[in-house]
Amino acid sequence: MLRGLFSGLLVSLFLSLAAVPSSACLPIGRNGMPIRIAEETAVIFWDAETKTEHFIRRARFVTDSADLAFLVPTPTKPELVDVGENVFGELLRFTNPPPPPRAEIGAKYAAPSPRSMPDAVRVLEKKQVGNFDATILEASNARDLSEWLKKNDYPSSPEIEDWLVPYLKDKWILTAYKIAAKSKEGNTLPGFMGSTIRMSFKADKPFYPYREPKSTQPAKLNANERMLRVYFLSQEAHDAKLLDSPWTRSIPFAGRLTPEVEEQVMRNLKLPKSKGKETLFLTEFEDHTDVRSTGAEVVFLPSSDIKPVSRPAQTQTMGYSGPSKSWNEADRDLAMTLFRLGAVAVLFVAFVGWSIFRRLRARAER
Repeated sequence: MLRGLFSGLLVSLFLSLAAVPSSACLPIGRNGMPIRIAEETAVIFWDAETKTEHFIRRARFVTDSADLAFLVPTPTKPELVDVGENVFGELLRFTNPPPPPRAEIGAKYAAPSPRSMPDAVRVLEKKQVGNFDATILEASNARDLSEWLKKNDYPSSPEIEDWLVPYLKDKWILTAYKIAAKSKEGNTLPGFMGSTIRMSFKADKPFYPYREPKSTQPAKLNANERMLRVYFLSQEAHDAKLLDSPWTRSIPFAGRLTPEVEEQVMRNLKLPKSKGKETLFLTEFEDHTDVRSTGAEVVFLPSSDIKPVSRPAQTQTMGYSGPSKSWNEADRDLAMTLFRLGAVAVLFVAFVGWSIFRRLRARAER
């Protein structure tokens, strides 16, 4: 009995500390299951000389759905590269926030089943990148693309179909992701882990895919329950705005990277070193909007109004993305973690002592 209790506590402790990195733009769950994006962090590197955007994003979701897929719109066909998460930590250290908190454990995902598709939907490329199965699609209308999603086990709905319309009208490309069930070597992959993917594509101007269907909007959230952070990198300072309205955001940090940090960031992104005379300019945007615009994206434009700014110590955030925690909340989390570790240590000592006692008593009875 004691051995079973000890093993159960170890499993509980592991699950309570596990972290889940993910990457997405529009998350969709099976059979209309709600999915809420609780936290988002993105890195955007805009190469103005070649008009290329390099986009890396990760998010934390709140959902009861057993399946989760991602749709990512881009104006041109993207290159997909698994780059890992180190770039997020590098920029966090540079802008001086505290260590990240644990994230929630995600659900397991199913691998896609290849099916037939309407003629109006064209598959440009299928590949496994990291532990994602990615399909890059071109479509002439939202109805046929919605039908393709259904036939290939991607959830769809009238709201998602409406969300697709403006992208397809402008002849944008859609990349559909699912977690792969097996690695390229044929090994079973952990269902709840998602790789960090860099999408590189040509664009007239850099943008962040901000629009959401009404079906994914939260019914009611406090401002601190949802957080978007965007690290924007380019040769010159940029500001950002929504195309249809002002963007409510703050800028806690702006300034040029040091040569050492820039070298590490570009290495993490698996990109060649920047050719600019100066190091890249980093602007960090924070957005706590609970209900997002359904009609426009965030676009980034060169601006001479952006001046260097550093985050004051009293406003440092408590995670890679998400609302700040009070010291009371942080202390409670630490206390609970220490309590779990202490409980496991006490039970371990008791288990060892009990085993020794049994052996000594057995010897004495001989």
